Amino acid sequence: DEFQGTTLDLKKWAFQTGDGCPSLCGWGNSELQYYTNSNNNIKIQNGNLIIEARQENQGSSKFTSGKIFTLGKFSQTYGRFEASIRLPKGRGLWPAFWMLPDNNDWPKTGEIDIMENRGDRPTITNGTLHYGSAWPNNQNDSQEQDAQQDLSNDFHLYAVEWSPSAIRWYFDDVLFKTETKNPNSLSPTSTDNLWPWNKNFHILLNLAVGGWFTGTTNATDVQLTKPTFEIDYVRVYDCSSSSSNQIPYGTNTINIPGRIEAEDFDHGCFSAFYDSDSLNQGHVYRYTPVDIQKCSDVGGGYNLGWITDQEWTKYTVNAVSGGLFDIQFRAASQSGGGQIRIEIDNSDVSGPVSIPSTGTWQNWTTITVKNINVTAGNHVIRIYIIKGGFNWNYMEFNSTITMVKSNNPDSWKPTVRMAEEGLMIENADKIKSIELFDLLGKRHIMNFTLQGSNYLPTNALSSGVYIIRLINYKDEVQVIKFIK
Repeated sequence: DEFQGTTLDLKKWAFQTGDGCPSLCGWGNSELQYYTNSNNNIKIQNGNLIIEARQENQGSSKFTSGKIFTLGKFSQTYGRFEASIRLPKGRGLWPAFWMLPDNNDWPKTGEIDIMENRGDRPTITNGTLHYGSAWPNNQNDSQEQDAQQDLSNDFHLYAVEWSPSAIRWYFDDVLFKTETKNPNSLSPTSTDNLWPWNKNFHILLNLAVGGWFTGTTNATDVQLTKPTFEIDYVRVYDCSSSSSNQIPYGTNTINIPGRIEAEDFDHGCFSAFYDSDSLNQGHVYRYTPVDIQKCSDVGGGYNLGWITDQEWTKYTVNAVSGGLFDIQFRAASQSGGGQIRIEIDNSDVSGPVSIPSTGTWQNWTTITVKNINVTAGNHVIRIYIIKGGFNWNYMEFNSTITMVKSNNPDSWKPTVRMAEEGLMIENADKIKSIELFDLLGKRHIMNFTLQGSNYLPTNALSSGVYIIRLINYKDEVQVIKFIK
């Protein structure tokens, strides 16, 4: 839910109201609030969901707040669950983004706390699993994440990636907690020795006031410094290998011609990449299983490393204009080199491309793959590792055609691109003549007219750099450089 409307979408969410009484007063945690469905406590405003705690009497409670969930409307087994959130602030406040199974028998059926926070600790969040036998023998495995900044000031991304074998917690795409089924990593060890996270779970968002987690169970100790829990969006991805549910990293599609940084592969968990192990060996930039490290190449930044056979990453791009491109692939290999394949929309466009040995892991070289045809529009590029043993920094798509000079660019802008038949020239009906030269000044084509065709034949030309001069009926000139 992107929360773009004016009211909560009740096809996706339901309100949970009350104080938990009579069966679970204080919601089992000595909480002090009464949950309502009032617009004072839950509203959509400026593209955000806002849950607000208020000091006002409701029933026997001295505070009201809001809680929503997706039970009966949406649930899923496995995937990536994420939300962009700005936290509230104040003693006694307890915001949470969490999950429960549809058939809940807490804690035996499990609980996943993606994010919870104490309002008096504005830099720290927790990721937690609840499990074990019935209270008082319930157990939990929790880990803190200290962002070292006030999380009530800005929005941050909180996520889990949940698979049959593991659950991983991320803060702003940085991995900070991992639990595995086999070997069972839970600490303390589950009293029933089970792994209950294998069924449909639904999502909950709420802002509690008081409770054991906050260290505040007395209403007089509560401080509503900044009592708004703001959620920009909640997104869920299907992480099965057959899923195509992926989006560009940072949500901005990369334009080509241009550079694609290796570390900016798409979001979408396992549909956007494959890495042979679940650990991020480099521990920098973003923490998926893909291995990233700092790079000493010109411009610095990051590179992918610890690359092994059959790994791959995907990149969503937008070709601003179609045509032939040279791809410059930047790589380094201490010894042995490697081999890749470049795919566009599931088609092999490069064949095997060899990566040479460069002597060290940070001694960089450029491998050029020439004349790759890309049509205008959106595409998904996959870099598939045939043979590992190298690092790679970026790939750069350079058009083989460049505008050099124009004496009247505003009135006439012909589009020229490479094609199998030769140079394809749009707005050809406005062209009076064409001349083509090499860089030594030798004229290869003179006073050529297209005569109903949009193509200038170039197949007979040797490989090299050429200059084409286009003249229209107003004697306006466009000069274009292209590489064959």
